[in-house]
Amino acid sequence: MKKNILLSVIIMIVLSINILAETTSTNTLLEGENKIYTLGNIPYSITLNYVDNNEAKFTVNNEPTSKLKVSESYILSDGGIITITDIVNQNYPGVINQATFSLTSTGTIPVKSQEKKDSPLVCKSTNTLLKGELGTYKMGEAETVIVSEISKNDIFILDGNTVMYKGADSTVKPSPLIKLLDKTSGNIITSNVEVQDSKATFSILLNGKTYPFESVSDPHTADYKIKSVTTPTSLKKTYEIVPFIIESNPQIGENQVKLSINGQQSENLIEGASYQLPFGVTLSIQNIISQYYAGGIHSVSFCLNGEKGIKVSTKTISPEIVTTPITTPSDLSNYPNFLIEKGKSNAYFVVGSKSPSTDNLAMTDIAAGLTNSGYTLVDIAKLDSEINDPLHTNLVVIGKSSDNDITNILFNGAGESLKEGEGMIKLLENNGYVQMIVTGHSPEDTRKVAKVLQNYKKYNLQGKELIVTGSLTEPIVTESSKPIEIKPATNTLKEKQQLTTPTPTIEAPKEEKCTGCKIGGNCLPYGTRLVQDSMANFCNIDGILKLQQDIDASCQNNYECASNQCSNGKCIDISAQLKETNSFLEKMLNWFKQVFG
Repeated sequence: MKKNILLSVIIMIVLSINILAETTSTNTLLEGENKIYTLGNIPYSITLNYVDNNEAKFTVNNEPTSKLKVSESYILSDGGIITITDIVNQNYPGVINQATFSLTSTGTIPVKSQEKKDSPLVCKSTNTLLKGELGTYKMGEAETVIVSEISKNDIFILDGNTVMYKGADSTVKPSPLIKLLDKTSGNIITSNVEVQDSKATFSILLNGKTYPFESVSDPHTADYKIKSVTTPTSLKKTYEIVPFIIESNPQIGENQVKLSINGQQSENLIEGASYQLPFGVTLSIQNIISQYYAGGIHSVSFCLNGEKGIKVSTKTISPEIVTTPITTPSDLSNYPNFLIEKGKSNAYFVVGSKSPSTDNLAMTDIAAGLTNSGYTLVDIAKLDSEINDPLHTNLVVIGKSSDNDITNILFNGAGESLKEGEGMIKLLENNGYVQMIVTGHSPEDTRKVAKVLQNYKKYNLQGKELIVTGSLTEPIVTESSKPIEIKPATNTLKEKQQLTTPTPTIEAPKEEKCTGCKIGGNCLPYGTRLVQDSMANFCNIDGILKLQQDIDASCQNNYECASNQCSNGKCIDISAQLKETNSFLEKMLNWFKQVFG
C-alpha cells in the first residue's frame, strides 16, 4: 500500500516535470511577417496579421488568435500559449509596426486551465490574392453546368457569349424593362418586356442574332427568374475574385476586405467571415494583411468550402491602367455618368497615404452608392502615391490637401478654405479628364459629402461646386455662393513642390513637436527599441534613448529590459527560471529514486 502511494507521488512529480518543462521563446514579428519556430520538437508557423495602437492578432499553424493586448495570452489547440509582451504601432511611412510575444510549448500535453474561445472557421488550405489581383477558381473539374433557369446576377453562356442577368422591373410597373450585361463587350443590354399568358417575354440581340427569353417565376415580382426559349444555356461554375479594397477599420479593430466576385461586390468582410457563392459554395476569409506604409502588403487569404479552390488563372490588374476621356459633360447633374463607361467605373477613387480612417469610410460610402445602382467597380481604390498623372486620369479624390497629395496638386488648400461644419464637392476638368474632389473642413465633414454621393438620387445635384452642411444622417446641400478659386494644377509632385515653395509673405509651417525620441529626423514613440552603436536601447518617457537593463535591474515596462520581461519591478529571465525549476524537480525525483530504488 505504501509503495503504491509513493509510486503515485513519483508519477505526479514526473507529470509535473513534463508539464512545467515548457519551452519558451520570446520573438518579434513585423506586421504581415511570417516565421517558423520550433519549440519542444513542435514547429509553429506564426504570422502577425494585424497591429493597432494596443492590440495584435496572429495566425499560428493556421489557427487565428483573438485580438490580444499587452500581457494577454491565447491558448492554442495543442496547449501552447502565445503572450503579447509589447506592441509598436507607427502609422507613418518607413517606420515599424510590430509585436513582441512569448511562445510557450507544452509538448503534447494540452493545457486545460481555461476554456478555449471559439475561433472563426479555419481553412484547411487557402488561396491568397494581392489587392487588385484577379484570380479565377473552380470547385471540381466542370467549369459550366447546363441550367433551365437563370437568377439575377447569374453569369451564363449563350452560344459562346458570356452574359450576366442584371435584373428586371416588375411587370406591374408601366413600361417594364429588363437589363443584362454582355461581359465580352462590356455593353449593357436593355429590353422592353411584354406580358403574354401571365409570362414576361423579351428578346436580346447578340452579334446579329436574336434570342427570345421568358420568365420562369412570377413576373409581378421584380428580378424574376428567366430562361432562354430556344437556345440552351449553361452557368459558369468558376469564380472571378478580385480584392479591390483591403484596409484597417479602427472602429472594429479589424482588417477588412471587399471583394468583387464575378463582377458583384461583397459587403465588408473580416477574418473569419463567410460569403455565400452560387452552387452551394461558401467563401471564408482566413487572413487579411493591410499595411499602409511604403512597400506594405495588402493581401487576403481565403478558402472555398474549407479548402483552397482549384486555380484556373490569375492576373494582376495593373495600377497604371489608363482611364479614358469622359464622354458625358462634367456637371453634377450628370453624376455619376461622367465617371462610368459601359456600365463600369472609368475613374479611380483616391485616398491619401496619411489620410485618417474616416476618408477610407467615405470612399466606401461613395462606392456603395454606385454598386447599389448596378455599376461594376473593380480595382478602383488607389493611394495618392499610386497616381502618376492626375491631369490625364479620371479621379474621385477624397480628403483634405494636408492629407492627400493629389488633392494638394489639384486644389491646394482644399478644406482649409471651408468653414467649420462645411464639406464640398468640386469638379475640375483637365485634358478631357474629370477630377471630382470630395473634401471638408474636417474628416467628418468629408464623410458628410460622401453620404450625399452615396444617396445621390435623393438630391438635386447640379453645377460644378456644392457645399454640404448639416449632419452625417441629414446632410444639407446648397450651391456655393462664391466658387473657390484654385491655383493652376500641376502635373507632377515635383512641379507642385516648386510651385508651392514658401515666399517671404507666407509663414513657414512650424515643425511638429516630437512626443517621443528624435532620432535622425524621425520621431520614435516611447518604448521603441533599437540598436545604436551595437548597444540595445529604448526610447524612455523623458525623450532620451537609454540602454536596456540587465537581469534583476529595476523596471516598470518590458521594453526597459534586455530580456523583454519585467515582473514585480525587476527584469527577469523566464527561460532561466524554468531551467531552475526543472533542475529542482529533477533533484527531487533523483532523491525519490535513491530512497525507494
